[in-house]
Amino acid sequence: MNSLRYRLMLTLLAGLLVGGAFGVIGLFLQSMEELNEQFDGRLQTISQNLRPESLARDPQIRDIEPSDDIVVQLWGRDGALLFHSIEEERAPAPLAAGFTTERNAAGSWRSFTRRTSDGGYLQVAQELAARHEIAAGGAAKLLLPLLALLPLLAVFTIWAVSLQLRPLRSLAHQLLSRGALSRNLIRLDRAPSELAPVVDALNDLLARQADAARIQQAFLADAAHELRTPLAVVRLQAERAQRSVTHSERREALEALNAGVDRATRLVTQLLDLSRNEHSSPEGANFGPVQMDTLMKTIIAELHPLAAAKNIDLGLVECAPCRVFGDVQGLRSVIVNLVDNAIRYSPAGSRVDAGLRAAAGKATLTVSDAGPGIPSAQRDLVLDRFARGDSASVSGTGLGLAIVRQVARRHGGSIELGDRGDAPGLVVRVTLPTTT
Repeated sequence: MNSLRYRLMLTLLAGLLVGGAFGVIGLFLQSMEELNEQFDGRLQTISQNLRPESLARDPQIRDIEPSDDIVVQLWGRDGALLFHSIEEERAPAPLAAGFTTERNAAGSWRSFTRRTSDGGYLQVAQELAARHEIAAGGAAKLLLPLLALLPLLAVFTIWAVSLQLRPLRSLAHQLLSRGALSRNLIRLDRAPSELAPVVDALNDLLARQADAARIQQAFLADAAHELRTPLAVVRLQAERAQRSVTHSERREALEALNAGVDRATRLVTQLLDLSRNEHSSPEGANFGPVQMDTLMKTIIAELHPLAAAKNIDLGLVECAPCRVFGDVQGLRSVIVNLVDNAIRYSPAGSRVDAGLRAAAGKATLTVSDAGPGIPSAQRDLVLDRFARGDSASVSGTGLGLAIVRQVARRHGGSIELGDRGDAPGLVVRVTLPTTT
């Protein structure tokens, strides 16, 4: 089961079992060390209390218990076995005086050997298996209480894991109960510090999601409202054309209908540009080096007929070579919207100037017109969608400057509105970072 709760419980229980096993092993080794010291001392004591010359006359050794598996053997100077206390078990011959460990077919033996007065050896030996059995019995006595505690430890582990996972359940409940537009922060009482970065990241993500949802909701509402008027006008002009009797009336109605279609087309195009830029991530897959001076010259040439139709002098006063790392379609919409707005708001017979400068790692795009301008108090307002200044004298969608600001921000740039100074009109400056 792919559950964090079960993983934690199994891990903790496994850790307890492994830790208990290592503890028992440690206790066993410690017991063995202590038992070895005790039994070695006993072997030495028994050896010192025995008189070799009396073993043949009195073979009963009172200091030895049968359960200890201790064997007393007397070896002659020639290596012959003169006496052994247990007929069934015989320890291997000692290799030297003192404590030694020897092996034979019966197993391993621990011996204490001392020389006798006649040059022989008195050996007191114990089979190591007996020591191991005693140590294992002591370790088993310690292990049994631990095994008895395992069910209690399992219940405690389950309770502790459930208690520590309570903040996650609270987090899931808050996420399921919140609305798409909610900006309420997620709060976890007594949550561990390790969850704090997760909660902060979630709050940031949910706030951005709520903002995006509100922007989308507002965009759809504004788009529906703004499209309603031009479409209604198109319908009225179409009905007028149907009712026309004379050729001149029909031509006038069709020209008005074409103008309405153009306005609706322009609005839809700008809405699509706005939506595309809103849902594009910074430095997305469509970003690349853009030669701004070439793009500027191309767009000025394309819009020159539009300016000529109003007898407007459209000029490129400065065009410094520079490159910007960005979205060519978005940068194109910046230039087109600025120059198109300047032509639309400038009176016939006036002048529109465009320029491109490059300095200190920045490219500055400037467009100035001879229109009515925008009061300084309204310049921040007109950068919002569907917002238009009080001095607007021609029909428009109120989306051009919003698109320009959106694209500029997406490219790490900025937009600034100002006055011409020497004459009426508006100056728009867009600053973008350049690349090599």
